[in-house]
Amino acid sequence: MKNKIKVMSYNIENGGSSIYKKTGNMNYIKNYINIITKNDIDIVAFQECKMKNIDISKIIAKSLGYYHQYFFDKTNYYKKKYYHQSIISKYPIVSVNEYNNMCSVNVNGTIVNIVNIHLDDEPYIPYSLKGIKYTNTPHNISNKSDVVDLSFVTKRDLIQLLMSDKNIIDSPTIIMGDFNEPSHLDYKYIKWKTSKYIKKYGFVDIARHMYENASKYPLYTVDLYDKNYSPERIDIIYGNKYLKPIGFKNIYNKLSDHIPIVGVFEIVRSTNIIGARTKKSRKTNNNTKKVSKL
Repeated sequence: MKNKIKVMSYNIENGGSSIYKKTGNMNYIKNYINIITKNDIDIVAFQECKMKNIDISKIIAKSLGYYHQYFFDKTNYYKKKYYHQSIISKYPIVSVNEYNNMCSVNVNGTIVNIVNIHLDDEPYIPYSLKGIKYTNTPHNISNKSDVVDLSFVTKRDLIQLLMSDKNIIDSPTIIMGDFNEPSHLDYKYIKWKTSKYIKKYGFVDIARHMYENASKYPLYTVDLYDKNYSPERIDIIYGNKYLKPIGFKNIYNKLSDHIPIVGVFEIVRSTNIIGARTKKSRKTNNNTKKVSKL
């Protein structure tokens, strides 16, 4: 039987706090739920899922009857706590690796790893290239070599950690989220390092696999509706060799400064089948735990 899996990555901008401030209620959560149900999404990777210390994704998961996993707070390059991330899944979450922000889910008998990415937005180099002031980001950088090095320095450790995990490389794995850096596939003269590094390990950018021409299909995911900034494609979904890309789309709305993106994969080959796994294949590390349904 051919297994298909439909995933979504969505940065909901501090749990929709700006909408809450305008409306004074949390009815807007229904919009997230409607997006998931209307598009028949199996798994969602949320970034910035908390609003006033409330995990909005947990409310969504409970409403849908999905499994849920929240990842502990991280600190960014400037030692500031941020980035609330979670994964919700129609399929059972069988284990969690918190250091990798990864859930392993049982998709009709096949284990698929889901990694939720939210890389550092400081410095946010696309703004530097356009002279836009933003937090600790240097302004008006012209040297293209400096650009990619400065952007990669805050992202390198996590990306290298992920690519050193044999479970991620040798099993069906989807890596998705907010990379806070464009892809080298979208720029002719700037070879962004994060996307090149991930590609080197056999991961395919599903958006560019389905829509190769970046000039014709820019597929921007952030800052589409704010004239003070400039749109970029920094929300990306990757799949490795065990997953065949068969569909992709952006879902355009104004619920966040990001829009949700959706990828569809067919599981074509797996070394990680329930009932045929060895004891070694079940082992991840001491930070792996079991998760139960809400």
